[in-house]
Amino acid sequence: MKRIIKWASVLICVTAVLHSGVWSWGQQPATATGKTRFERFRESFGAHQTEPPQREKLRTVTKQRRIIVNDDGNAQYGAESVQEFLSRRFLPTVGTQVDSYFWCVGDGQVPSWGRETPEAIGDAEQVMIDAARQAGMEIFASLRMNDTHDALRPELFGSYALKVQRPDLLLGETTDRSDWPSGTIMGTIWSGFNYAHREVREHRLEFINSVCRGYDFDGLELDFFRAPFFFKFGEEEEHLDTMTGFVRRIRQDLDEIGQARGRPYLLAARVPDTPAQARLVGLDVEQWLVEGLLDLLVVGESVTTMTRPHHQFIDLAHRYGVPVYPCSDDAFRIEVMRAFASNFWAAGADGVYLFNYSPGKISKWGHEIGSPETLGRLDKLFEIEWYGSYYPKYHYASWPHQLPSPLWEWRTLRLVVGDDLEQAAARGWLKELRLQVRVGGIEPQEQITIWVNGVTVPGGKGEPREAREAKTHGWRLEKLQAGCLFDVAVQAPPLRKGTNEIVVELGLNSVGRASATVDRVQLWVRYKQD
Repeated sequence: MKRIIKWASVLICVTAVLHSGVWSWGQQPATATGKTRFERFRESFGAHQTEPPQREKLRTVTKQRRIIVNDDGNAQYGAESVQEFLSRRFLPTVGTQVDSYFWCVGDGQVPSWGRETPEAIGDAEQVMIDAARQAGMEIFASLRMNDTHDALRPELFGSYALKVQRPDLLLGETTDRSDWPSGTIMGTIWSGFNYAHREVREHRLEFINSVCRGYDFDGLELDFFRAPFFFKFGEEEEHLDTMTGFVRRIRQDLDEIGQARGRPYLLAARVPDTPAQARLVGLDVEQWLVEGLLDLLVVGESVTTMTRPHHQFIDLAHRYGVPVYPCSDDAFRIEVMRAFASNFWAAGADGVYLFNYSPGKISKWGHEIGSPETLGRLDKLFEIEWYGSYYPKYHYASWPHQLPSPLWEWRTLRLVVGDDLEQAAARGWLKELRLQVRVGGIEPQEQITIWVNGVTVPGGKGEPREAREAKTHGWRLEKLQAGCLFDVAVQAPPLRKGTNEIVVELGLNSVGRASATVDRVQLWVRYKQD
């Protein structure tokens, strides 16, 4: 009972933080020192600004990676042959713009997820390495640094011997999920390891060495987004050096392996969207770059947004000669996938990283999104991100979503467009630009006014839309209340490449309903096809 009361209090505090300026576009609440922890982290961005380290010649590797795909593992289970295993995810990527394949080697236990590989498959890791070599692809082992799926699945938790035997090493210090109130972040991450304990770090190092010394992968990815929690709430800042020392140790071990085999064992890391957000969960990625610990950097969660400031990590990592790959998952529509890629390339990314991709769709966009040139004049659907029924444990460490937004607050929304719309318009390439705004909680007779970069665009008459629940980004469920969809033609200018400021106001016949919300803002960019 005391534990429940304690974490109910934590939930109240976390809820307050999530609804405060820490994750909003407005003013942030002050602490006793005048600044929140997130503010201090944000202001420290670029504080190191030292000269890039001199890297060992062995690790100086230049490689084109147009598209990296992360296979989230487990395709081997249930497969009755190697061919069936490979055809589930790997084979559809062959012959596309996919240059690198990241194969998830599990959650850090042996066997992975407590499940034995079927005899028909044999050694899944070696099968993947052989297939990648034959296809001419680079292949990495990808490790989930804190897989907490077992927080909600007792059968997974029970298979992990160390977690069962040493609950004191866990973030929740328990083996019983019922100790945590439902609807809390802790209720979904309690089973994760607390990296403040030396035993946890040694446990991970032992697994990493067994994989990297046992298999001839081209590199290792530390996936810090599965899930992005490594220390108890409030203790992250004091353990920044702890995690840096841990990554430093991994780098040293990989360099030893590289020296022994005569070619580098590269190190990648997938981290939150910005340096400040990474520090918020205990990851001083900027220091890792200063020390030359990484060979490539992946930023962002899988259900990504088009307005995240990826340029922060791109600009920082490029200063140290480290390529950066923003992360997205398999979009529900091919036009959305193209828009993601356009924004990534426009931000200066070195390639596109895909997580939980759909093999059935890669044949459609796998030949398009791997370069700005192949994206070219292809139709795209840009959008402002919407927060639906997604896990808060990932949202906590991600860039804040802008929608839904109360209509009566007249908030400035930011729509990022990677395509050079003004150039396309000047050259006569554009077929049409259509801005679609869905507003929930209003009646058909009510109108809106739309501002695009300070220029008014008549909202016109909205078409009624029923309340609905639908999949987006491949699997997420979104719940939209009944309202109206406004579909209007726009021009470039005022629309432009980069960040566009969109404001939606009450219009004619509006009654100012407190429940009315701007739920979706999307921009269709359609090109003339020669």
